[in-house]
Amino acid sequence: MSELKDFIDTLFVGMRERIEQEYKHQMNNHFANMTDNLDATKFTKGYGELTKIPDTRIRLPLPLDGRWWIHMAYSNVDGPNRQCTINFYDNFGQPFIRKISYNAFDPGAPYNFQSEKQSVDKKYQYPLPDRFIDFVKQQQTMEGLNTIADMFHQIIYLYAI
Repeated sequence: MSELKDFIDTLFVGMRERIEQEYKHQMNNHFANMTDNLDATKFTKGYGELTKIPDTRIRLPLPLDGRWWIHMAYSNVDGPNRQCTINFYDNFGQPFIRKISYNAFDPGAPYNFQSEKQSVDKKYQYPLPDRFIDFVKQQQTMEGLNTIADMFHQIIYLYAI
C-alpha cells in the first residue's frame, strides 16, 4: 500500500507544479496583453527613477535586477533617541526598509546601504504602470504606499482568474 500512496503523492506533486507553471505563463501573457493595449498601463523603462536624493549622506541599496528606486522618505523619526526609518520603494512597489541611528559625533557620516540588496518578495511580481509611479512620487508620507502596490497586484491577479 505504501507504494500506491507514494505513487499518488508523486502524481499530485507533479500536477500541482504543472498547474502553477501554466498559471504563471497565463498571467505573464495576460499582463503583456494589458500593457500593449492600454495607455493607462503604460510602462517605461527607468520611469520615475530616483536621480537626486534629498539627503546626500544616503547611498542607495542595490535594487533587484530589472528594477530601480522610485521613492525614498523617512518615517518614525525619533529625535531624542537619534533614530529613524528610511523607506525605499522600487518600480514594482516593493518596499525596502532600514532603521538608522544618527551618528552623534559625525552628523555628516553617510548612511551607506550600497552593500545591501533587497530580497525578492513574490507578492511584487509586476512593475507599476507609469501613472502609479507618478502617484507614489507625489506622496509626502510613506503610509499606505505599499497598500497601493498591493492593490495593483491584487487587481492584476483578479483579471487573470
